Amino acid sequence: MNRVLIFLSLMVLAGNLIADTPRHPDELSFETLQFEITEAEKDTLDSGIPVFMFRDNSLPLLNISIRFRMGMRYLPQESHAGIRLMGSVWREGGTLNASADELDEVLVERNIRISAWAGTSSGGVSVNMVSEDLHEGLSHWRDVILKPAWQADRLERAKGQRIKALQNINNNPGAIVEEHFYRLLLGADFPGNYRENQNEINAVDAEILGKLHARFVHPANAIIGVSGDFDPTVILPLLETILSDWGADDEFNLPKKLAWEPIPEPGVYLLPGDYAQSQVRVGRSISDLNLSSGDYAAARIQNYAVGFGRVFFRTRQAGLSYGCGILLDVGNERSTLKTLGSTRPETTVELIEAVLEEASLGGGDPLSEKEVETARNFLVGQVVKKNERPSSIVSQIMSDLISDRPEDHFESYFEDLLSVDAEQVRRCGIDYNHLSDSLVVLVLGDPGQFTLPLDSLGLGPVKELKPIRFGE
Repeated sequence: MNRVLIFLSLMVLAGNLIADTPRHPDELSFETLQFEITEAEKDTLDSGIPVFMFRDNSLPLLNISIRFRMGMRYLPQESHAGIRLMGSVWREGGTLNASADELDEVLVERNIRISAWAGTSSGGVSVNMVSEDLHEGLSHWRDVILKPAWQADRLERAKGQRIKALQNINNNPGAIVEEHFYRLLLGADFPGNYRENQNEINAVDAEILGKLHARFVHPANAIIGVSGDFDPTVILPLLETILSDWGADDEFNLPKKLAWEPIPEPGVYLLPGDYAQSQVRVGRSISDLNLSSGDYAAARIQNYAVGFGRVFFRTRQAGLSYGCGILLDVGNERSTLKTLGSTRPETTVELIEAVLEEASLGGGDPLSEKEVETARNFLVGQVVKKNERPSSIVSQIMSDLISDRPEDHFESYFEDLLSVDAEQVRRCGIDYNHLSDSLVVLVLGDPGQFTLPLDSLGLGPVKELKPIRFGE
C-alpha cells in the first residue's frame, strides 16, 4: 500500500513538473546577472614602468608580458618589412647569451614558453611558465627583450616564410577579396593594408632590426603585466633587479603615429574569375565613431542585432548564404562597417540586395525590445567570458593603455552595455550602422554565372579590378 501511495505521489509531482516546464526557449526565465569587472593591482618600477598584476593561485602557472608602442603605424612604408620580420625573429633569433638552438632547447626542457610580436601599433614579449621556474624564465625573457641576436639563419628562414605567406594569398579567394576590399575602403597606404614585396623583404638585415629595436624598446615606452601564481613582494623586486640597468642613460623620444586619413574609393567593383562561389564585401568607413565614443556600446548592440540577428538569419533561411553578417570594426582612429559573405554565383546580386535592405538608412522595421536585449545579453556574455582568466584582464588593461585609452575603458564599456536604452541603440543605426552612402561594393566571382548583373543594383557603373599579385 505504501508503495502505491509513493508511486501515485511521484506521478502527481512529475505531472506538476511537466506542466511547469517551458515549452519553448522563449518562455525560459533567468535571474539577473550579477557581475563586476575585477580590478588588477598596480605598481610602478623605479624606471617608471607601470606594472599591472592579477593573482590567481588556483594553478601553479605564471604569465608575464611587456608591451611597447611600436609597429607599422609609427613607420614609413619602407620600414614595414623590417618591423614584420622583427616580430618574427625577435624570439626565434636567439640572444647574445644563447644561440637560437640553445634557447629553444632550454625552453623546451623547462616547458617555458616565450613569444614575441610586432604588429600595426604595438609589440612585445611574453613568458609563460610554471611558477617555480620564475627566476630562470625571467632571465631568458629579459634577454629576449634586451639582447636579441637576430641570428642570420633564422632571419633568412623568416624572410622565406613571409614571402610564402604573401604568395599564399594569391590562391585563397577569401584572402584576395579581403586585401582588395580594405584598399578600397581605407586606402592602399593605410599601414595595415600595405604588403611588402620580395626586394623589401630580402633587404632586411640584422642592422635594420637592431635600429628598429632601439627605436621602440625602452622603459619610457613600456608596460608590464603579471598574472597567475605569484607573490607581489617577490615579483616586483625581481623585476626591479633584472631591469635595473635598462635604458637609464639613453636618450629616447616617444614614438608618434604618422599622420593618416582614410581615403575610401566608393563604387561597385568586380574581381572576375572562374570561381565556384562569389565572395561579397559591402562596407564603408566611419569617421565619427571610436572606442572612446559615448555611443560605442549602443552601436555594438545595434550592429549585432541587425548584422547577425537579422542579416545572418534572413540570408541563411533564404538559402543565399551559409553565413553572412555585417561587422562593425571600431578602432581608436577609424571604424568600418563590413558585410562578409559568400554565395552561389547566381544569387550574388540577391544577397547584396538583402543586406542593403536590412541595413539601409531608415530602412527596415525598428529594432524591437527583444532584439535589443538579445544583442545586449550576447555582448555582456562576451565581456564576462573575457574576464574569466587573469591573463585576459591584465591584457585588456595593457591594450587600453598602449592605445592611450583610460584605464577604466573596459569597465565603462561594460556599464554602458547594461545601461543604454533601446532608443539610443536605434539611433545608432541611423548614425553609424547603415549601408546607404559612400559604399564600397566588391564581388569576387564569375559574372557569366550571375542571374542579374551588378549594375542592376543601381549603385553606379561596375569597375573591373586587376588582381594584385602578392609576394612578388
